[in-house]
Amino acid sequence: MNVPKFVEGAIAPTFTIFKEGGSLDDAGQRRFMDFLLESDAINAYFIRSGMGLMYTFSMEDTRQIARNICGHLDGVAPVLVGCNGIWDRNYDKRPDPLLYIEQSVELGNYALEVGAAGVVYTIPEALVPHAGETVQAMIERYFRLICERVPGPVFVYQPPGTLADYEMEPATLAELALIK
Repeated sequence: MNVPKFVEGAIAPTFTIFKEGGSLDDAGQRRFMDFLLESDAINAYFIRSGMGLMYTFSMEDTRQIARNICGHLDGVAPVLVGCNGIWDRNYDKRPDPLLYIEQSVELGNYALEVGAAGVVYTIPEALVPHAGETVQAMIERYFRLICERVPGPVFVYQPPGTLADYEMEPATLAELALIK
C-alpha cells in the first residue's frame, strides 16, 4: 500500500457553503477554500465530508462540489472527495444495494477525473450483509469492489456515530490495508 505524502499532515473536513435559498454556492465555496488555504496548516481538503453534510447531496450536487473545488485547488492543494452512493442515513429505508454501489463507483471515478487526489468512502452502513455473511465480511467485500473499480487512492472513513454493529474490527482494517 502506497500512502500519499499529504496524508502525513492535517486533512481538513470542510463545510459546504450554500446560498440563502439552499442551493450550492460555488463562488462562496471557493472563497471559503481560499480562506482555509491562508492558514498554511492544512495538507489536504476533504469535501462532501460529515462536516459538509455528506448525506444530503444528490449525484449532481456531488459532481458539482467535486468539479468546483478540484478545479479551484488544482495544483494548489490535494482534495479528497466523499464518494459514497446516495443515502440519507435513514436505516429504515436503505437504498437498493446495487444502485448504491454503482453510484459509489461512478462518483469515485468522476472525482478522480476532475482532479481529486483521492476518494473517501464511509463504512457502508447503507448496505446489509447477504444471507450468511457477517457485517465485517460485507465491509471487506464492499471496499474490494470499490478498489477494483476506482483507480486511485481510496480512503476508508468510519464517521462518528457509526452503528456499533458496523464499526470496523482491527482484523477487517488489516485486510483492507492489504488491498492495492
